Amino acid sequence: MKWRRVFLVVLLVGGFWFVTSHLPEGLGRLGSLGSFSDVSGSKSPLSLTEAHAAPNYDSEEQNNIAVYKKALPSVVNITSKSMTFNFFYGQVPQEGQGSGFILDKAGHVLTNFHVIADANRIEVMTSDKHHYKATIVGSVMPRTWRAAGWPSTVALRPHAVGAELGAQFDRSARAAGP
Repeated sequence: MKWRRVFLVVLLVGGFWFVTSHLPEGLGRLGSLGSFSDVSGSKSPLSLTEAHAAPNYDSEEQNNIAVYKKALPSVVNITSKSMTFNFFYGQVPQEGQGSGFILDKAGHVLTNFHVIADANRIEVMTSDKHHYKATIVGSVMPRTWRAAGWPSTVALRPHAVGAELGAQFDRSARAAGP
């Protein structure tokens, strides 16, 4: 019984290989198999076109690129580690990630609550790929935002928010994160 399955698999694979690589000329007229009749593509209904260079960016795209480049140095990646219990009440490590941004030169980072909730260890990676240990220093609104900070010896680039950017009501907004 086992050899029968092996034989059928070998037969199917061999048949597929034969049909796709050695298709007889007369078999190419069977409709959907016609694309296999000529490797050079002369009888194929498909044609390949060469891609052109990237088009020039319009003013809105150039504005978006400028905003992202300006915000990039203040965007951080946050990794939080905690211990949780599994089904059998054994402790297992748990890791989560999210993004945030540097709020001020003191090193406060603003992020969503769920990113660092119940975290034992927090690590912040800046846009230049440096890693720093951080601690939770406060909560702006319960269960919504948290702030984390690290040593003040690091040269930080805080991001301007709200009115500092000239934000106005009912205007488009952009979000940036790793």
